[in-house]
Amino acid sequence: MLKFQFDANQPYQLKAIKSVTDLFIQQPIEHPDIQSIGGAAVIPNTLRLDNHILFKNLQTVQEQNGLEISPKLRGRDFSVEMETGTGKTYI
Repeated sequence: MLKFQFDANQPYQLKAIKSVTDLFIQQPIEHPDIQSIGGAAVIPNTLRLDNHILFKNLQTVQEQNGLEISPKLRGRDFSVEMETGTGKTYI
């Protein structure tokens, strides 16, 4: 029988989580009203950071991880890239 073992304290996973959350530094904390969509309760997810702050955060995260620094912000969609089996779903 296959048995999965999960450890939520892997250093590389914690570093990846920090990289993701650092991208959103200065995002205001909001308490929006719950909306109903198709009968389901939904809390809207709204990114309030302006592009300048988001871009500076991106460059900081890239620098901290030894990645090539982006010369400009190319949209507001980001991806987490990690090796297969290292916990992207958890991150």
